[in-house]
Amino acid sequence: AIREHGQPGRRGFTRLYAFAHLQALRRLSVAQASAAQRPWFVWQIEQEFRRQGVLPSSLWRLSRANLRYELCASYPALLLVPAHITDAQLLRSSAYRGKGRLPPSHQWRLGDPLAQPRAGLTGGRCAEDELLVSSILTTAGARVSASQLVDADMLSHLTVVDARDPASAIANRVFRGAGHEDAAGGYDARLLFLGIPNMHAVSSAANKLASLLHDGRSLHSSSYLVQLHETQWLQHLSALLQGARQMAERVAMGESVLLHCSDGWDRTPQLASLVQLMLDPHFRTLRGFMELLDREWLSFGHQFHLRGSVGQSQSSGFSPIFLQFMDACRTLRALHAQHYEFNEEALREVLEHSMAARFGTFLLDSEKARIRHRLPELTASLWSSMLSEERRSSFCNQHYHPCSTQLIPTAHALSVCSLSVWTEAYLQQK
Repeated sequence: AIREHGQPGRRGFTRLYAFAHLQALRRLSVAQASAAQRPWFVWQIEQEFRRQGVLPSSLWRLSRANLRYELCASYPALLLVPAHITDAQLLRSSAYRGKGRLPPSHQWRLGDPLAQPRAGLTGGRCAEDELLVSSILTTAGARVSASQLVDADMLSHLTVVDARDPASAIANRVFRGAGHEDAAGGYDARLLFLGIPNMHAVSSAANKLASLLHDGRSLHSSSYLVQLHETQWLQHLSALLQGARQMAERVAMGESVLLHCSDGWDRTPQLASLVQLMLDPHFRTLRGFMELLDREWLSFGHQFHLRGSVGQSQSSGFSPIFLQFMDACRTLRALHAQHYEFNEEALREVLEHSMAARFGTFLLDSEKARIRHRLPELTASLWSSMLSEERRSSFCNQHYHPCSTQLIPTAHALSVCSLSVWTEAYLQQK
């Protein structure tokens, strides 16, 4: 039974426990089953941009060009774009981007989660893509200059953040015909490579860390710290957090930040989410954090099915990218625990169910796939479970003190020597 409902493989997808779980709830109580599905999606694009003060506006509009997921299969159905950009121009920009992942518009002047351009060895360009990027920058800049006190000289500056190192970006151009952003689009741009290790390096470090922690003798060995250093887990975690810190500092000064990577669904949502935790207090509330995950990870196509191997044996695409991100969230929260409404138990609950199959929330790899397989109808939602009256209090910080300011840690606070192993989560998996 465990094998049948835990790892049925792709052909037996509907035999996953998430489907049986909702059926069991319905047999007990129709009302209870209905409550387990509300809300299934906690992030609503129009509601979010109204909260941010972006909508309603004559500068922006919600495009339905991706309503059938034909523009980009890994993006949500609705996209916020500058009002004067047409759907035809979005189509051309999407065709220029890897996997069709054109630059959507986010608050905090962050263009994410963006895939690399298909520039090729000849350095090809796309006028519609350049127009879309420059329009997002100028439209966001106009709003920021009217509503925030920032350095006027910074408003025209664009920092293009590439999560990779320069060598990896060049290799992608040579071997995949892809490229990276530059200033060719006519805007004042500076390129920043963060050098964050890729999914393969994260997998290797995680495996070494697991071996170390699950060896009872190593935990009490005098060489434990040396062995921990050799896993590279804390070094990779620090690189991720330091990259997010650099981005947050630039956004806080009024710069526009355009974030991209190889495909835009691994390091990109990690960085974008961490930046928003630092800058926006709404995402430090329990529901706000859920909305952040729903948007950056679920709606914008992190491949939970592939990376987490949920419902199937591990494949070559397996990598604990989301686990690393949750560890980073745990680190940020620990630095300012009183200003986070959600507690560490909430992080462990989300982490556990991102790898389990009790709820449909983290199943499959995109909004399109979840809708096509009718998961909102046939499975329960983790968000509704955690927000229920019976359970919500167990995920809330009893000493929560709301803070409306930005919380950007120092470089030292995120250095390797300041980090620790998340033993409460990792040893629990033993």
